Amino acid sequence: MKNYNYIVIAQLRDDLAEQQKRTALEKINEYQQKYKIMKADGITYCAADPVKGNSDFGAVTFFYCMLKRMKDYFVKLEYHDISEGEKDIAV
Repeated sequence: MKNYNYIVIAQLRDDLAEQQKRTALEKINEYQQKYKIMKADGITYCAADPVKGNSDFGAVTFFYCMLKRMKDYFVKLEYHDISEGEKDIAV
């Protein structure tokens, strides 16, 4: 993940009902498309576009803010500023 300044770690709860899980995944996919976010691995999300400077700040931050609105669906939801070594933990 050294090519990115900002990442989101988002892991859905295992105990979600099927409809809840479907709804959450639909919203995540919608926000991924809207903010041009890609899934780097099972639970890590980052900017899809090549990063120049801090160009990934806006997209990743907005993506995280949208997911925070549905934080009840997650067992883990974190925003990491890799360059500054800071993080915000919603869940």
